[in-house]
Amino acid sequence: MASKVRFDPTPAFDSVDTIRSAFGRLVWGKLLIATVIGAISTWAFDHFERLPHAVILGILWVTSAVLVFFVLTFTIWIWDKGESKLKQWSVNNPLEKRVKDLEAKVNPRTLLPDQRVKLMDSMKAMPGRVRIVCIWGDEEAANYAQEYYELFKQSGWTIFGVDRMFPDEIGLSSQVGLNLFSNSPEGSLFSGTPIAQNLANALAEVGIHGLKFYGNSLMSLEHCEIRIGHRA
Repeated sequence: MASKVRFDPTPAFDSVDTIRSAFGRLVWGKLLIATVIGAISTWAFDHFERLPHAVILGILWVTSAVLVFFVLTFTIWIWDKGESKLKQWSVNNPLEKRVKDLEAKVNPRTLLPDQRVKLMDSMKAMPGRVRIVCIWGDEEAANYAQEYYELFKQSGWTIFGVDRMFPDEIGLSSQVGLNLFSNSPEGSLFSGTPIAQNLANALAEVGIHGLKFYGNSLMSLEHCEIRIGHRA
């Protein structure tokens, strides 16, 4: 038997939200009530001197209650508008966005668990040879490179590294970000070996973007090289 979705018969609710929604649904009812009470009040005040004292007090009580009702309605309406504006401002606050962007830059680069699993599955299907290089003097880049080393090792690739290069050795173009080198026809920057292309596709599929590709016709077809520079 298929399981049924269970609903909570007594869901928790906010009393202010409940009153607010009730007032919103009873717009025509409020107008009708106001009209009737207004007519009764007009008639009562016209015959005010001839009415019993208890009736006069009852009229004053009803009038006060209706006045409080509408004041409360207006107050909650103003509160609701102000709350909506405040939430919208906090979502679109440029300062909060800058803080989040700064946190993303400050946190060290790392491969997430789900990225590791997907990359390992992709690389096991296309084993090759890779050299991993990181820029000298940057421990964050070295730790990030070590994660790739472990990933390639567990995927059955032949690995060289992790090698550390001075900035002038790693090359100006590779001093920042994630860089991929492989053989390409006549050193073309627009095509690489199948292994390099598959690796680039696998990285993009798990959300690792910004990979820069460089062709080198002197490299073997089975070999590629990853150079990890400073964090961008």
